[in-house]
Amino acid sequence: MNYFKIVKNSIFSFLFVSGIVFLLDNKLNLLEIIHSATLRNIYNSIDKETKNKVYNNNSDSLTLLITNEFYEKEFNSTSPLNKEKLYNLIKNITKQKPKAIIIDFSISPNSLQQTKNEIELYKYLKEISKEINIVLPFAFFSNSNLKNQEKWIKDICKSNIKLAIPFITSEIGLVLKYNNFQNHISRVAYTQNSSICKSLKTKSISEVLTNNKKLFTNQKEIPVNYSKITHSTIYLNSMSEIKRYDLSNKTVFLGGGYGFTDIYKTPYSERFGVEILNAIYYSITHPIEYANLLNTSIIDILNGLLFGFFISFILRKKSIAKTQNMNTIYNLSLIIILFLFIIISLSISSIFFHKFFVWINPVPIILGMFIDLVINSEKKDFNDSFKTAWFAYFLRSCFIILGLYSFF
Repeated sequence: MNYFKIVKNSIFSFLFVSGIVFLLDNKLNLLEIIHSATLRNIYNSIDKETKNKVYNNNSDSLTLLITNEFYEKEFNSTSPLNKEKLYNLIKNITKQKPKAIIIDFSISPNSLQQTKNEIELYKYLKEISKEINIVLPFAFFSNSNLKNQEKWIKDICKSNIKLAIPFITSEIGLVLKYNNFQNHISRVAYTQNSSICKSLKTKSISEVLTNNKKLFTNQKEIPVNYSKITHSTIYLNSMSEIKRYDLSNKTVFLGGGYGFTDIYKTPYSERFGVEILNAIYYSITHPIEYANLLNTSIIDILNGLLFGFFISFILRKKSIAKTQNMNTIYNLSLIIILFLFIIISLSISSIFFHKFFVWINPVPIILGMFIDLVINSEKKDFNDSFKTAWFAYFLRSCFIILGLYSFF
């Protein structure tokens, strides 16, 4: 038995399948409908009581979401937000003595000359930061106003206010994990420790932001615990509604629930970025202990191998078919098995996700293996035509190269 040949062909097939999946999924986004179907299946499996749950007072952290109605009524649907209105909003929140306030939108000055409302807002934030932990996002900067913002940030750093990175890790708009980075806004909300202000003493905004981006992407990814997201969000429709809720000793994430740019897909439906930041904070204090990337990989591979076994069997039968009718039957069988495995994968996804936090979505691998097996099965026919064989091997080589590229 030629073990070297077996290993070589296995590696090439793996790279070929990886290349196909990388092209269809990451570059062309042609598999987004399948990811959406998996998410929808998981979301539909959540019991109605959990899904429809409104805010309760049992969580240590919460999200204050500025709704479209609030945005239109108080801020006239304009950004950046009016500093006078923002000052009144933050003042109403601080009256209830929360433990921390994390702001997930820009409050930096609009021009070199700060307005009276801006000066008043910044003065108030610096004052209350002595009693309440205040965390601001270190991300929203305009190149045209960078010099002024740098001056403002350095002034902010003189107080107890913390600056942090509000980045969210997503793939095709889907958020399942977060990067465990010390300067991430959710972690800073928990530890109250950020090194950004210290870095700004010797480096510019651009340098610090670039360095933090690199460090962020290199951190370990940890599953997000969404179990509290459905009942830890307060939808603010007016300023007066804040008085209805008890915010004392709570970690409050304040952010926008308007517009269409800061929305992400989660197993608990689409959520705004600030809600996910709160979920990440909850994940730090309530990690999912049984989540394991290895489990996901093993199940995906086993599913793919099982699919490959059936496809190989049918292709072998197809290669020795003596009639056109039998050939047609085997071709139809290939399509039926492909769709059957896709349906099964989508059906069991919710069970594995809720029981073991295993993200079952082997559909891209199944599609890649299907194409790989079909092309391999036609090698005998390629010998009859040099041009056909040349094109097939050229196509295969392109996908193998793309598979290698996908790992870098």
